[in-house]
Amino acid sequence: MVITITGNIQYPITLDPSVWIFDDRKVHLNCDDKTQNKYHQKQQKDIKQYQQINKPPVQKSLQYTKQSELLSYSYYMPLKDFILRTEPSHVATSAILATKSGKQTITLTELLNSNALFSKNGKQIIKDGPIYLFKESDIHFEFPIKGISSIYIY
Repeated sequence: MVITITGNIQYPITLDPSVWIFDDRKVHLNCDDKTQNKYHQKQQKDIKQYQQINKPPVQKSLQYTKQSELLSYSYYMPLKDFILRTEPSHVATSAILATKSGKQTITLTELLNSNALFSKNGKQIIKDGPIYLFKESDIHFEFPIKGISSIYIY
C-alpha cells in the first residue's frame, strides 16, 4: 500500500513504506537514545567512507545491519525529507491526513517533525497500516495516527 502526498506543493509524490527497510535513514525503535545515536553515527561513518571509495553512492543498509535485526526489530522513518522534497508552497500551513476512520488535520510543522513507524517486530504493518504516524510530541510512541492512505498539504 502506498501513500500519496498532494495539495499545495510543487511536486506530488508517492511513498512506499515497504521499501524503507533498505533506506539508510530508517531509525531503530528498540534502542535507547544513547545506543541509537552510537549506532547511527557508526552507520553514517561507514556509509561516508564507502561512498568516497565507490561512486555513485549506493544504499549499504543491508551490509551493515544483520538480517536478524531487520526481521526482529521495529523501525521508523522521519518524514521531514519526504515532505521537503515536495516543496510545499510558502502559504501552506496545514495537512489533512486521510485515514480509514476519517480525516485528521495537523499543522505542516507537526507533519515535518513526525515519524512514520513502518516495521513492527520485523514485519510490515498490515493492520491499520502501512504506517503509524507519530507526532514529535509523542516521545513514547503511544498515540499513533493509523490507517493513513493520503496526505493533502494546504
